[in-house]
Amino acid sequence: MNEAKKNPLIGLSKRERYLEINGQKIKIKPKVKDAEMFSLMKRNMTEEDMQRLTTIMKNIIKRANPEVPDEDIEAFITENYGTLILELSIYFGYTSRREVERLKKEMGLAGVGIAKGR
Repeated sequence: MNEAKKNPLIGLSKRERYLEINGQKIKIKPKVKDAEMFSLMKRNMTEEDMQRLTTIMKNIIKRANPEVPDEDIEAFITENYGTLILELSIYFGYTSRREVERLKKEMGLAGVGIAKGR
């Protein structure tokens, strides 16, 4: 039996991670620092907070896709800002897909697309 079968943590850092954004699978490479920074964001965010959040999202995507020009990553973030925030909130465990769908229903946004899974 190899080490990976004995311990599910072995090799975890090498596992590829993806978010599905509007039907596109985007490879990401989050780090603990990203989760820490993400969790520090508060509801009444300042412009500086939003800039930091954007930087976190850019870094997560860039680490996994170093060949992609920064301006292409920024364009993707611009087009998918809200969905990225939601998906990363689900990924980092700050909310669940079920909770997001419940809130969308309450707000009359049921059926508005966000990726399936997790």
